Amino acid sequence: MLANEYSQVVIDAINELNQTLDTPINTEFGGDAPIYGKHGVLDSISLVSLIVNVEQKIEDQFGVSIILANEKAMSQRNSPFLTIGTLSSYLQTLVEGNHHD
Repeated sequence: MLANEYSQVVIDAINELNQTLDTPINTEFGGDAPIYGKHGVLDSISLVSLIVNVEQKIEDQFGVSIILANEKAMSQRNSPFLTIGTLSSYLQTLVEGNHHD
């Protein structure tokens, strides 16, 4: 799978979540768009909603079940949830790590 496929999954999930947010995430910044953390838009509850949505989309589109909010994600020095780009890269690592073809 191409990296932009993961970015599109993240952007689709964000666009759905944006409909419920007072301050939407600006996806026009692409991979640099802040999601969470110091410059991010989401609070922890909204982040959980995004994570669940992304996990569901990955399962629906790629047939792979992943858990984004795992110990590895929480222990990383730089959170994978900071921007669209960091989340997309993290998705790629998880999904491709799950394939044993």
